[in-house]
Amino acid sequence: MTLKFLGPDPRVPGCAKTLQPQVATIFPTGETLVTLPGIHVSQRSAYVDSVVQARQQRQEPPLSDQQRETLWSSAVDLFLRRDVVEIRPDPEQMDLAFAADSLLQEILPKHRVRFLMAGNAQVHDAIQQAGECWRITPHPISTEAAIQLILGCRLGIGGRKIYYHSPVTGTRLVTCQEFADLALLDDKELQSHLIEIQYYSKCFNRYGKPEVNFFIVGRKFWDHLQKLDFSVLTAPALREAHAALSQQFTASVEHELRRDDPHKIEWRERMLSELQPLEEDRVLEEKLLGMATEFHRHIQWLPGGRIEQGELILDSFFDDATPCGDEEIEQLLDDKARGLIYNFVRDYAHLEYINVGRIADSLSLERRKKGRRGVYVVELKQQGDQREIVKIIRLQKWDVCDRLDHGKSLLDAMIESEDYTDYVLDRRLGCRRLTMNIPGALAMNKIRETYRGEQTMLHGTEIWTPYFERDYVHGTATDKLPEERFQRDGYALRFADLLGHAAATNLIVGRCGDDNHIFFDDGDEVIIENEQGLPVELIVTHHTGSFADFRADLTRCAGEYADPLNKRAKFLPDRNAFLETYLAAFVRHFRHVQEEYRRRPRAFDTLFRHRPYDVAGSFAYRWECVLKRLNASDPAALAECIRAHVAPPA
Repeated sequence: MTLKFLGPDPRVPGCAKTLQPQVATIFPTGETLVTLPGIHVSQRSAYVDSVVQARQQRQEPPLSDQQRETLWSSAVDLFLRRDVVEIRPDPEQMDLAFAADSLLQEILPKHRVRFLMAGNAQVHDAIQQAGECWRITPHPISTEAAIQLILGCRLGIGGRKIYYHSPVTGTRLVTCQEFADLALLDDKELQSHLIEIQYYSKCFNRYGKPEVNFFIVGRKFWDHLQKLDFSVLTAPALREAHAALSQQFTASVEHELRRDDPHKIEWRERMLSELQPLEEDRVLEEKLLGMATEFHRHIQWLPGGRIEQGELILDSFFDDATPCGDEEIEQLLDDKARGLIYNFVRDYAHLEYINVGRIADSLSLERRKKGRRGVYVVELKQQGDQREIVKIIRLQKWDVCDRLDHGKSLLDAMIESEDYTDYVLDRRLGCRRLTMNIPGALAMNKIRETYRGEQTMLHGTEIWTPYFERDYVHGTATDKLPEERFQRDGYALRFADLLGHAAATNLIVGRCGDDNHIFFDDGDEVIIENEQGLPVELIVTHHTGSFADFRADLTRCAGEYADPLNKRAKFLPDRNAFLETYLAAFVRHFRHVQEEYRRRPRAFDTLFRHRPYDVAGSFAYRWECVLKRLNASDPAALAECIRAHVAPPA
């Protein structure tokens, strides 16, 4: 098909993929883009008139009123920007919008054609079902970049830097903490800042947004502020008024958002949404899927696919785009995502669509990982299901690519990668046998990719990359629980019991990194809450680092298991009760695992007897060592070792 123009060609001569900014209207059935000066209504009229004239020239009968109406309603409104076309779709006619989208890709590449109204359920669902969520989701932002952005938005007006300024809306936000901290100023400064806030909160900028607004509570707090004249109040009356206002402001804000801290996930993501609100053509797909806040704005959604009558229709971006140095295109061209799509179509029957996202940076607050890593989110929908299935994909570290980069031959890299896959799966079985609460199902699969690593002589070689697939666990990682949640009645002790239970298994299986620092309470453990918002289950989503420490006496690292208490001590309602509950659960579960082993030792001892045995560190040998250590350990002594490392009250 060839797009025709009614009006001047909107492309700038001599400037590839650059447009003259203007309003435009496209008629997909007529393959015509109307660029005549005017508004959308006048452009529709001009097109209908052009059709009437063409029919007259061909001596065809005039259009009926019904035909005119049909022609008029077959248009799609557009906004041409310098390097982007924005489609304003009719939610009731998404097929028409997609037809327009296809035509517009003749003048701009697909990633430069965008859909407005992404927040409309019908618009979103149609794009989601096409496997094209990447087109309506924002670019990810790393945790460090988000923190720096927030800190860089601190501004003042005539006094101290008490505002967070949004470069998008122009609004300066006052938080309840900043407002409360005004009490620390002297009388004159307090008065001038209150007058400043009051004055600018009733002014609006050229975007129609308030110059000053109030974080979380918005204009609701402004109503209270406007009732007072701070310029005439005496110092005592001024402070009394400020204290009352501050109390009202703080009481209107959720507990976990009352303290300014860009390192706290809930507060950071909420502030980021105010400083950089989503545009009309963007939604957070991960939020709509019910994923935890830690994932928000951390996923780069990629081209997906849809399945029609059994046929997989991959996003056309895979065929049309090529590596060209354009950073945006390079981010979207992910061969591993395409491989994942093929595998899911092969493994799951009756699929409707698949969307794939790549987690842009590590979500762990502490852990530094070695080896090639990659984590993906896959959203797929099966016919008849009410909800999407959400999967987490972890590429295997120390895979063929990584081993080639370390100088291995192709054969050795492939063999060692296979051995490591077995090692990962054996460790998972070992963890489960020792009662670690891990997700019920973990599937292993492979994708094909082209090697482009350190060994240039092997560039272009097809290699196979293993990955592990599990269901997404709807919950909150223990290290990312808001402090305020522990103030809920009964929350802290329920949490302590679950964490102590998990700590026992974690210590038994020796989870740690290459530096022997333990892996616990740092991102893999997820808390599930009930309808009352209280913890009911702790799931270890991945057994990273298990059986790494299989020789040392457990007292060597037991002290590190005091860290969960030490880092939470300042906000626990009852520190001692938390400690005793945590240790009691630890001892109880450690003894339970010991008793299970002593009751049926052969069931444990023979579990990996068929595996290669090597004292240099094969898994069968590690398993033997861990069981001997388990049997010889004294859980009460380990608990006292943990207690000895608990920091004294401040």
